[in-house]
Amino acid sequence: MRIGVIDIGTHTSRLALFDVAAPAGPLPAQFAEINFITRLGEGLSASGVLSESAMSRTLDALAVFRAECDAARADVVAAVGTAALRSAANSAEFIRRARDAGILVEAISGEEEGALSFAGVAVGFDSPPARLLVIDVGGGSTEFTFGARGEREAGVSLDIGAVSLKERHIASDPATPRERESIRRRVEAEVEAEVLPISYPDAVCAGVAGCVTTLAMMDLGLDKYDAAKVHGHILTAEGARRQTDRLFALDIAGRRAVPGMEPLRADVIHAGAELVCAAMDALGVRAMRVSETDIRHGLALRELRRAGFYK
Repeated sequence: MRIGVIDIGTHTSRLALFDVAAPAGPLPAQFAEINFITRLGEGLSASGVLSESAMSRTLDALAVFRAECDAARADVVAAVGTAALRSAANSAEFIRRARDAGILVEAISGEEEGALSFAGVAVGFDSPPARLLVIDVGGGSTEFTFGARGEREAGVSLDIGAVSLKERHIASDPATPRERESIRRRVEAEVEAEVLPISYPDAVCAGVAGCVTTLAMMDLGLDKYDAAKVHGHILTAEGARRQTDRLFALDIAGRRAVPGMEPLRADVIHAGAELVCAAMDALGVRAMRVSETDIRHGLALRELRRAGFYK
């Protein structure tokens, strides 16, 4: 059985293709992926709606994804939309246009997003830790999900992400110390109010998504992105802070010149990096395990369970 899963984020749209040989067999093997920075949530913080240009970019990506799924003879194609589709007043229009293009998009809640990310991260461990915290730093929201022995137990989704924080707090380039501090205060206040009350002080922390993996790439000193090296990297709080300091010292041209940096991520990466550092500090997390298995893997597992492949 082959499954195509599509994650439509505020900043990036991603396709992953998985193959599973038989029911109750090995967990699905990913054999292809395509990622586009489509910026579906561009300007959403100010306008409250998805712009025509943002929808068109993302629909163009979905057309490519549909063609790839057809070429791979995927038996199932599942697509979810996250923060941008949760909050935009015209998300129904985008979902209708995606359906017309052959992709059925499900706008999932923040809690569902966190649960899928948690499942995807947990399956990436040879043996899931006794207690696990998964932090999924997106463009429009960040999910904090706690669980034990690979099963989710509690979680919260905060309406803070790399794109939304950049649009609301940073107007200068390079950002000023005051702008950076305003991000830190915002993140710390929300984490302390919403996440600390449900937190596990002894949980192993894992981080996913582009801001976290980019910090890991920088921390490793890679000349170009290498998923095999990034997956499993232990990003310490000190290492994250060191790379975030580096990003805030640069203007957008300098951030684009960072080895391995996706050019279209350069305008928001510093805001997302500060979010990571502030969240780690607020929760007392000294290190996080960076994971390349994420919401896409969790979505693939969900679809396989629905098809009767897994319990």
